[in-house]
Amino acid sequence: MRNLKRFSLDYEENICIGNHGLVYLCEALSTVTSLQSIRINFPSLFQSNDEGIKVIQHLTKNPELKEIDLNFSGCKEITDHGLIYVSNFLAEKSALHKISLKFSSCSQITDRGMNILGESLKKQKCLETLALDFQSCERITDIGFASICESLKNLISLTDLDLNFNGSEQLSTKFCKSFSENFPTSLKNLKLNLLHCTSLSDQDFSVLGKGFTKIHSLKNLTLFFYSENHLPDDCLIHLAKIFTSCLSLKSLQLVFQGDVQITDIGFRNLSESLKKCENLENINLDFSWGDNITNESLENLSKTIKRLPLLSKISLNFEGCSQITNLGLPSLNEALENKLSLQETNLLFMNSGITSKGLKNVVNSLQKLDSLKKLHFSCSFYDD
Repeated sequence: MRNLKRFSLDYEENICIGNHGLVYLCEALSTVTSLQSIRINFPSLFQSNDEGIKVIQHLTKNPELKEIDLNFSGCKEITDHGLIYVSNFLAEKSALHKISLKFSSCSQITDRGMNILGESLKKQKCLETLALDFQSCERITDIGFASICESLKNLISLTDLDLNFNGSEQLSTKFCKSFSENFPTSLKNLKLNLLHCTSLSDQDFSVLGKGFTKIHSLKNLTLFFYSENHLPDDCLIHLAKIFTSCLSLKSLQLVFQGDVQITDIGFRNLSESLKKCENLENINLDFSWGDNITNESLENLSKTIKRLPLLSKISLNFEGCSQITNLGLPSLNEALENKLSLQETNLLFMNSGITSKGLKNVVNSLQKLDSLKKLHFSCSFYDD
C-alpha cells in the first residue's frame, strides 16, 4: 500500500466491530504516507464509543491527507468527548480540502461538542467542501448550531456546503442570525436541510433570506423545509428575495413538505423572482400537500418556465394539491412544448385535481421534443 492515495471502507449492516478493530485500522492507515483521502462508513451496529473515536488522531501522521469522510451515524454511545476527539484531529490537520462528518442520531452530543467543533473548523483556511450531518441529535440547541455557523466566515476557500440539521426542534433564531451574518460569499454550492425544524418562525425566514442576498456566485442551491407550524406566505416571500441576487444560479431544488399554509400569493412572489435567474438549467420544486395552492400558481410558474431559456431539467411535485386541476394545464403545456433544450421532465400530481385526460396534451407535446431523454408523470385519476 506504499503508493495508496485513497482509502474507502464500508461495513455491512450485519457486522459488529468494536474499538480494537478501529484502533488496528487507524494505526495501519497512519503508516501510509501517500494517503490523501480517507472515507470510513460505519453502520448503526458499529459498537464504538468515545475511546474508539479517539484513535483517529493516529491519522494526523498522514502528511498528504486532504480529505476526511467519517460516518458514525447511529452510534448512540458517542458523546461530546468523541466529537471533541474529532475536533482535535481537525485542529491538527488544518490544511484539509474536504471534511464530511456524519453523526446522525448520536443523541448524546450537546452544544459543548458543537462549540469545540466550530472552533476547530475556523482553522481550516484551505477547506473547499464541508458536509455536516447532525440529524436527530435532539440535545443540540440553537446555540450549538449557531456556533458552527460562526466558523463559516473564516473558511475563505469554501465553495461547497452541505448542512443536514433535519429534526432539530430547538433550531431557530440564533442559528438563522449566525448563518446570515457569517455566510461565506465564496459559496457556489449549498444544500441546507431544515426538515422538521419546527421552531422556525416567519421572522427566522426573513433573516435567512437576507443572508442569501450576500451571495452572488451561487450556482447550485438545495433547500428543504417542513412545518408543523403552518408556515405562512411571508416565509416564501422572504426566501424569494434570494433569487433577486443569485443571478448566476444554475440549479434550484426547493422543498416545502408538510401542512404548509402557502397560498397563490406566496407562490406568485416566488415565480416572479425566479424569472430573474435566466441561467437556470435545473429546477425542482416540491410543494406537495399545499391545500391552498391553486391553478393560479401553476399558471404563474408556467410563465416563469417560459422565460427561462436554458432549462434542461424540470421537476414539479404538486402531490396532494387538491385545488390544482386540469384547467391549469394549458399554460404549462404552452411553456413546455417549445423548450428545445429540455432533457428531463418529472410531473407529479398524485392526489390532486389533475387527471390523465388533462395530462395527455402535455405528455403528447413533450414527446415531440427531440431533446427529451426522460419523462415521468403521475396522477390519481385515469379517465380515458
